[in-house]
Amino acid sequence: MVQETFVRDKPTLISYAQASCFGWLIFGSGPAINFLRDDLQLSRAMASAHSLGMSIGGIAAGLSAQKLIQHFGRGRLLRWASIVLALGILLFTVGRIVPLTLLGFTLCFLGGVTIVQSTAAFLSHHQGRFASASISELHGVAAGFGLLSPVAIGLCVTYGFGWRIGMAVGLVATVAVEILRGRDTASYGLPFSDDEEVVGHDVAGPLPRAFWWACVAMICTSGVEYAVLLWSSDYLRSNGGLAKGASAIALGCVVGAMAIGRLAGSVLTRRVSSERLYAGSLLLALFGFMGFWATSTPALMIIFLTITGFGLSLHFPFGIERSIKVSAGRADRATTRIAIATAISSGVAPFSIGVLADHIGVGQAFLVVPAALLVAFMVAIFKPVK
Repeated sequence: MVQETFVRDKPTLISYAQASCFGWLIFGSGPAINFLRDDLQLSRAMASAHSLGMSIGGIAAGLSAQKLIQHFGRGRLLRWASIVLALGILLFTVGRIVPLTLLGFTLCFLGGVTIVQSTAAFLSHHQGRFASASISELHGVAAGFGLLSPVAIGLCVTYGFGWRIGMAVGLVATVAVEILRGRDTASYGLPFSDDEEVVGHDVAGPLPRAFWWACVAMICTSGVEYAVLLWSSDYLRSNGGLAKGASAIALGCVVGAMAIGRLAGSVLTRRVSSERLYAGSLLLALFGFMGFWATSTPALMIIFLTITGFGLSLHFPFGIERSIKVSAGRADRATTRIAIATAISSGVAPFSIGVLADHIGVGQAFLVVPAALLVAFMVAIFKPVK
C-alpha cells in the first residue's frame, strides 16, 4: 500500500538497515582490497580484478531480479539477497587465494546489488511522492553505516587485528537484519499474478528514451564512485605518504561526507529542485577531486577528498530516482537495467585505472575520473529529467 505521508515504518527501516549492510562492504572494499594486495603480493591490475567480479555479480543481479521478483515476490528475493551477501563476505574475508576472494566478492555484489535495486523499487512504490526523499535517506543511512567500515578496518590494521576482522562486521549485521525482519516478507512485495492486480508492480511497455539518457549519467557516476572508493587509499599512500592504517581511516572522510550529503539531500529535495542539486553535485565532485589529485600534502588531500565525497553523495540516490521518474511506471525494470549498466561501469572503471596505474602510475590513471564527471554533467544539463 502506497503511503500518504513519509512514514518510517518497519519495512522502511528494515530496507535502510539491509542497504547499510551492503554499504559496509562497499565502503570498506577499497582499503580491504589494497590490504589483500599486500597480503597476497598482487599487482594493482590483479587486485582490481575484484572489481570485475563486482561487475559480474551486479550484471547477474540485474538480469535475474525482475523475473525472480515476478515469480517469488520482492520480499523473498530480498531475504535471499541477504543470504548471498553474507556468504560472499565470509568467502572474501577468509579467502587466502585469489579465486576464493574473487568468488566471494562476486557473491557480495550479486546479493548487494539485488538489495540496492529492490529496496529502491520498494520505497518508490511504498513512499509514493516521498520516494525521492526516502531513497536519498536510504543511501544516506547506508553511507553513514559504511563510514565506520574503513575506520574499523584501519583501526584493526593499526592495532594488529588485521583487516578481515573489520570487514566481517558486515556479515554479522546482515544476519541480524534478517532476524529483525522476521517471517514477514510479504510487506516488501508479493509475487506477480496475471489473474489479479498486484499493487507495486510495473506497467507494461518499453522504457522511454529519456530513461536511457539518465542511465548514461549513472554509468559515468557509478564508475567514478567505485574508482574513488577503491583507489583513493592507495593514492593517499603513494602520493601523500600516509601509513596503511591511516590511509584506510582517511577514506572515512569521503564516506562520511557522502553520508551527510545523502541525508541532507533528503531534506534539500523538499526545497530545491533535484535537477539543480544533481548538476551542482557533479561540479562539486569535479572540483574536489581535481584538488585531491593536484596536491601531495596529506591534510589538503583529505580536505579535497571530503569535498569530493559531498559531491559524490547525491549521484547514486538522485541518479536512480531520476531513472525511476522517467521510467513511466516501470520501477523494477528501470532499476534492473540500471543495475546491469552501473555494474559494468563500476567494474570496468576501477579495473582500467588499476591496469593503467601499473604502467603510468595511479596519478595519471586517475584522470579517468574527471573525464567521466564531465560527461555526466553534460548529459544532466542537455538531457534533464522533467
